[in-house]
Amino acid sequence: GALFGVVGARHYWNAPLMPVLGIVSAVASGSALLARRVALFAREKGRDAREQALFFLGRVVFGLVIVYALLLWAEFSVTLYADIPASSEAAYQVLGGPYPWVFWVFQVALGSIIPLSILLLRPRSAGWVGLAGLLVAASFLATRLNIVIPGSVEPQLPGLDTAYTDTR
Repeated sequence: GALFGVVGARHYWNAPLMPVLGIVSAVASGSALLARRVALFAREKGRDAREQALFFLGRVVFGLVIVYALLLWAEFSVTLYADIPASSEAAYQVLGGPYPWVFWVFQVALGSIIPLSILLLRPRSAGWVGLAGLLVAASFLATRLNIVIPGSVEPQLPGLDTAYTDTR
């Protein structure tokens, strides 16, 4: 997040919340993967300890996904409200450009709404907490796609993308 946040040439990346989003997403995806691992591989001998660990990890993942969603909302709402073309164009690409399904399906639905619902309704079920952990961890791959690619949409110099043409 800090590496992207200090790139002044790309306005979409140059945001004060980018380092914080990077840290929260790393902790959330790591906690989600740990919950998935505990759900799959923890021994049945310590069943009570396993259930307590899964319940705790589920609550941690639940809280971190909520925090990440709030930070993401803040980032997009400020960017779109300011409507500075250099940064808002990339945000528009994420929300409704050529691949909005990556954001709306993978990041919002599969990475937030469904896991939050699972963790709220079935917080003590190993299988469901493991599934929620898998969904959260996998959705952060889509998150990386939504950070890297749209930041490169806006050309750094106007007209640079059409400055050179060739028949090939």
